[in-house]
Amino acid sequence: MSTTSQVATSMPPADPAHPVIGAATSLLDAYTPGARFLATPGRTLLAQGDARQVPHDERPLDQRVRATLAEAGAAGQESPVVIGAIPFDHEAPAALSVPTALRTAPPLASDPLIALPVGVPDSANWRIRPVPEPEVYGAGVASAVERMWRGEFSKVVLARTLELTSPAPLDLPAMLQRLARRDPVGYTFALPTGPGRTLIGASPELLVSRKGNQVTANPLAGSTPRSTDLAEDVRRAATLLQSAKDLHEHAVVV
Repeated sequence: MSTTSQVATSMPPADPAHPVIGAATSLLDAYTPGARFLATPGRTLLAQGDARQVPHDERPLDQRVRATLAEAGAAGQESPVVIGAIPFDHEAPAALSVPTALRTAPPLASDPLIALPVGVPDSANWRIRPVPEPEVYGAGVASAVERMWRGEFSKVVLARTLELTSPAPLDLPAMLQRLARRDPVGYTFALPTGPGRTLIGASPELLVSRKGNQVTANPLAGSTPRSTDLAEDVRRAATLLQSAKDLHEHAVVV
């Protein structure tokens, strides 16, 4: 599966100061495979159906999105939005469309029902395959460290994948429930990217967001777990602020 990022057009944020109990979790409960679900710290979205799709052609993506929104508006669709997934490979087609129906709600974290426990997943006979193999990945890490000592670069991010295969059909709504309830203040998404394919996941980070002339990014680096014990929590924070490695990571991200 190629890495992609979830996107939605700019919309007025929901009002978290006046949450409606069950408003956000009802959208989470209503998700079915093929729909588009996106939860952020500012709002919750559930889009269904495809009124029109953003085409894949030689025009820049932003032009294609604007043209598609204009066509939807001209066809009588009120306040159309585009939602879907964009691959990091600019030559690959994006999975973007104007939904026929869009439901919005305040953020999941503002809905008290998000704290209710979710059912335990059924045990699955997963077949797990690391890509690349551990030996190859380890060699890559060793090579990167050696080249860093030679001064070729100061930071390297080496990615690896775990491919999981199940003989049983995947329960996407149950997966989405567990992801969303585990971190309701993060970014949780389920977006179809092709026939029988869904990009589903959750991240605490925001790559980039633009509203008008304001651009926001929320990357994370050099983090440490919180503690329920206040003294231990303060100690961990002080240690983090004195860590040369973590301070360097912060500087690189900035």
